[in-house]
Amino acid sequence: MPTHRIIITARTSVVVAIVGIGALGATGAALATPPSPVPAESAAVFVAGDILSFEQTAGRPQWEANAYNRIADGEWTFYESGRFTYRTGDNDPLEGTYTVSGSTVTFSGEYSFNTTTSTSQTTMNGTIDLSADPPVMTFEQASGQVSAAVVNDTSFGSNSTAGYTGTLTVIPAANR
Repeated sequence: MPTHRIIITARTSVVVAIVGIGALGATGAALATPPSPVPAESAAVFVAGDILSFEQTAGRPQWEANAYNRIADGEWTFYESGRFTYRTGDNDPLEGTYTVSGSTVTFSGEYSFNTTTSTSQTTMNGTIDLSADPPVMTFEQASGQVSAAVVNDTSFGSNSTAGYTGTLTVIPAANR
């Protein structure tokens, strides 16, 4: 029986050479020495395949379609260092860590955003079964937001929560 693991593919970095006018002024040009490339960290990237189940566990019903679409457009990256990110659209990435035990990847991460009047947090945790073909991910995602302000000696506040669970197949991005 084969051993399962996350397959790491090398990411490339781009080095740009800067061409400019050297100390000789307009009569000569110099090529600036490009910086030494920083080794890129290897990573395995998965994208959503088929969503097998999706359930809203908290929040307003009208939020469910957007949450479903974010999962369908999701990209999960597992870096060689044990760091993990989840990205969707142009949202800031959720970041955390992962471990591998046998053919199971277990991950957990969060994204927080604070302003002077509010705090928002999103968390996601789950597993990927690499022994399935294609691999199958189960996840739980929760988010919450709290706002508070005092205007003319009057306090205002609000809060909201949302939660989702689901199962989907994931596809290595190299196989898209």
